[in-house]
Parts: sequence; structure tokens; C-alpha cells
Amino acid sequence: MQQTSAWGDQVFIQLNRILKSKQFNKSDRLGRFLAYVVEQTLINDPKIIRSYNIAVEVFGKGPGFDPADPYVRNIARLARRGLKRFYAASGAHDKIRIDVPAGNYVATFTLLEDTAVTEIAEMPSVAKWNAITSQLPADPFAVPLGRDRVDLMKPSVAVIPFKYQGDESDGELVIGDILASGLITGLSKSPRLNIISWLSTTRFRKSQGNVFDISKSLNCDYVVSGTYQCRGDRLSIFVEIADSISLEVVWAEMMQTAVAALLSSEAELINELINRTVRVILDREVHRVHYEPLESLNLHAKLISGMLNMHSEVDQRFSSVKTQFDQIL
Repeated sequence: MQQTSAWGDQVFIQLNRILKSKQFNKSDRLGRFLAYVVEQTLINDPKIIRSYNIAVEVFGKGPGFDPADPYVRNIARLARRGLKRFYAASGAHDKIRIDVPAGNYVATFTLLEDTAVTEIAEMPSVAKWNAITSQLPADPFAVPLGRDRVDLMKPSVAVIPFKYQGDESDGELVIGDILASGLITGLSKSPRLNIISWLSTTRFRKSQGNVFDISKSLNCDYVVSGTYQCRGDRLSIFVEIADSISLEVVWAEMMQTAVAALLSSEAELINELINRTVRVILDREVHRVHYEPLESLNLHAKLISGMLNMHSEVDQRFSSVKTQFDQIL
């Protein structure tokens, strides 16, 4: 085991590397959250790291901020996802792993050589810390995270303009925009989904970006994209829905319709696409809840305890259910 200060130096170097990564460098709020919890874990008593402190000190919320508000918890979920993606990509061979286990906001540090970094009591270098935080905007709202004003518990969906497979001089490119805008309009009416705006997704109209790049840029859970061809008055459309976490295609299909029918006010194909998209994504979310394991045994224990307390006749136990489920989420 190395000296505490040496461990601290390595942790700050690793933090700086993470903040500059693709997973964090475009999300100011994620970077500020991670930097804060790492700093507090190293410098102060981790027991004081609470959602209220984070909301007020990091994100400028007023003293009246309600700790039950899911604002900080949802940002923490996105940060955990970003860390998972970082260590699955550019950080796959890094020796220091930084995590923020679900259930609290205390950072953990692990040396990936079968040795755990267990205790770091003090910050090794104020200069190092100032060098890291100086790279972040002084105004915590300078680079807003796209989804911070909506309910982050709902899956977010980005619909990319469909790409025409043919000669661009054919004048058929507008159909891709019609398909995407129709889907966005219809999906935005669903109370169960968050839909990324048309202005944000059109930048990928001619881009060759993959699902990972698109989801990282737009901070979305699912990407809907496709291609189309025109043969006379017939339109052939290929559409797919990809999960941005697993990068798997969860649904794909080839569909056909008449061009005139697509341009009508009651386009059956777009309505069918809307219904299928909502159904596929919600089914996927239900499957994820049922079959994907929780991040720790502690959270699993809280889930079982909460389920038992839901049926308790003791008021105090029943009233604790919401708190237990909130901790899991």
C-alpha cells in the first residue's frame, strides 16, 4: 500500500482524465457533480455529502431546496452511467477506478491490481485540485445539461432524420425530415417519454455518427433512425430503435407506403411508427427493471424491505417505503 498522499495524487490525475473524456467533457453538470463528490470524499467527512449540499453548493439551488427532490439523484444516475461507459471504453486499462455507488454520494477509489484504495483522509495538493476545477465554467448554469428541466426518470428518445438512399438530386431528401418530424410530434404527446427536440437532432441529418456518439451528444437513452428509398410512387422505409446503454438494436423493420399517403394529414405509417416506438421502448424499460440486477446487495436488500413494508399495518413502516424506493432509484 502506498502513502495516502500518493494515492490522492493518483486519484486526482484519474479524475482529470475522466473529466476530459467523451463521457463527461460536454456535460458541465456531470463534471461538476463528479468533481465535487471526489473532492468531498478526499477532504471532508463523507457523511456530510448529501443531496442538499450538492444542490446548494454545486448547482446553485436556494436554501429552500427540498432534499426529496430527485434533481441531484438523477444527475448522479447519469454520472454513474458515464463512469461505466468510460471504463468500458478509453478507461478500460486504467489502474485507478473511480465510482459513486448507488445509495449515497460518496466516491470510492479502487486500484485495479487486486488492491483497494480504502482510506484517503486529506487532499494531497490544493494546487492540483484548483487546476482541475479551473477547467470548469465558473457559472454552474453556463453549459446546461439538456435534460435537467424534465423528469429524468422517464426514458429519453432521439429521432434522427431518416437518410435517403439514392441520388440527392432526386429531390426526395425532404421525406426524411417529414418522417422524423412526424415521429417527434407524435412521441412528444406520450407522458411516458422525454423526446429530444428537432433542433438538436437535425445536426445528425448527414452525419455518420454511431449510436454511442449520438447518445453521448444528445444524452438520450434510445436512438430512432432509419433509411428510405423511392421507387415511383412507392416509399420503402427501414427503421430501427437502438438502446444507447447496451448499443443493441431492440427493434427494426422494413415498411412500405405510398408517397402521397405519407404526405396526408392522417399518415397511417407515421402513426404506426409512433405506436410501435412507444410500445417497444416501454417494454424494454419494463424488461430492464425486471431482469437487470441492482448495483449492489445493499440496494437489493432495500428493495425487499420496501416491498415488505408496503404491506405492513404499522404506519411508520408503511411511510418509510417511499424513502427506501427513492434510495434505490
